[in-house]
Amino acid sequence: MKATPHYTTTSFVPEDEHTGALLTLKKYCRDAWRHLCIIEIFWTNRVRTAATDGVYIYINPQFYVGLPNDSQRAFVLGHEVLHVWLKHCQRGKFYRERGYFSSLIKFIHRIYNEAADYVINKILVAAGLEPIEGCMLDDRFGMNDLADEVYITLMEELANQPPPPPEGGDSDETESGEGDESDDDTGDKSATDDDDSDDDSDDDSDDDSDANEGDYDDAEEDFNQPRPGDDSYEADPTDHDGHDDHLEPIYDGTPAEQSEAERADNDEIEKSIDKALDEAEQEGRKVSRSMSDAGSRQRTTGRISGTNWTEALATVLTQPGRNGRSYWGKIQRRAFMLTGQVRPTRKGTINRIGITEDISVSVDEVKRAAFDTNAAIMLDVVNPASGTLVMFCNTKVVSAVEVHSGQELLDAETPHGGGTYMSASLDYMEECGLECDIHLVFTDGELDLDDCQKLADNGSILVLDGQPGVYWMRNIEASGIEYIIMD
Repeated sequence: MKATPHYTTTSFVPEDEHTGALLTLKKYCRDAWRHLCIIEIFWTNRVRTAATDGVYIYINPQFYVGLPNDSQRAFVLGHEVLHVWLKHCQRGKFYRERGYFSSLIKFIHRIYNEAADYVINKILVAAGLEPIEGCMLDDRFGMNDLADEVYITLMEELANQPPPPPEGGDSDETESGEGDESDDDTGDKSATDDDDSDDDSDDDSDDDSDANEGDYDDAEEDFNQPRPGDDSYEADPTDHDGHDDHLEPIYDGTPAEQSEAERADNDEIEKSIDKALDEAEQEGRKVSRSMSDAGSRQRTTGRISGTNWTEALATVLTQPGRNGRSYWGKIQRRAFMLTGQVRPTRKGTINRIGITEDISVSVDEVKRAAFDTNAAIMLDVVNPASGTLVMFCNTKVVSAVEVHSGQELLDAETPHGGGTYMSASLDYMEECGLECDIHLVFTDGELDLDDCQKLADNGSILVLDGQPGVYWMRNIEASGIEYIIMD
């Protein structure tokens, strides 16, 4: 892996304890054990319990050895692996950098960590592993929930809580903002309070506290750094609140070099997961690539009929909201491996729409304007709960914007550039941890068969700016993807 580790190994655990944990994990959660074989573990006293940055795993050896049995140690190992599998660190990074979770809900790093823990702890318990004392479990949340959905529930609860009463009655301190959290119903503290406030129950009580444990929702707050202090610092493994530390991967070099290294690591992780999928199939747990039909999407392939293209577009955007639609992406396939259950997105409503626009010079700009106008009208009618993700793509996603109204879609600036590989937008959504109930791809249709097939497997729908040439049309038909041809 190319990421720079946050911490280095300072001591090792006895072989008997670790071997027993590995064998237990293999017995009860074989898929997590498979992936653990390629993940490097750093044994460090600079985390209280365990941590991951989505690439490496960090475990406090004193905490690990101090657990009462192999099942609980296997629970800790599986817990960190599942964070990597379900890309919780990458999702959190995306929301933090964006500065908000959705237009109506801000992003608090600690709360998102808790939401992720609620889900994966249920997966591990269902697998037969013994949870560690104090780990986060809640009967309201199950192993088939998405961390994002749990996060919304937790944030709604926080928003409905009355603000805590002021402590000490010191009006000067309250006005200065130092140590005061009562004016934020989520308990979030600002970046300016980082060095002064020491009363956050989710942080350590000293200045060596891991910045990732704070309630940071400031997009400029940099918590992507190792724990402050020198190498002699040791965390207290008995001082934890039932969950681990969630970090972000660190890459050296220029921004371009960092992006390239991050993509290389993501590809390596994806290969490991794909290998586990293949092995699961061989063992009899069919996770067929054609399981996009397992969610009973009940939609035909080929051209979408209608009196005209605008009617066909309206049918695509409104019918799933009435009849319900299942989405089967990589996150769902991974969850199926771990739980044995198909997990669809919400039915009966549309949570998020994705729109990918081809920015190559061969696209008809008049048709683009017509598509944007009609899509904008439909967005205001459908009003997806989490907005619409618009991605401008050539061979990669050049820019992306989340819009919450038709006018915002029309106001979005369209870049231009050569090349065509529309399924790059699927990789972008995967890296960001985003899932769309509907994915429209506006393009001139000059797509390779591989590109078409990936879009078809995802359930994407092409909106073509005209009739493609015979060669390109052959690729579209061979993939079985649904498509609309603009009149």
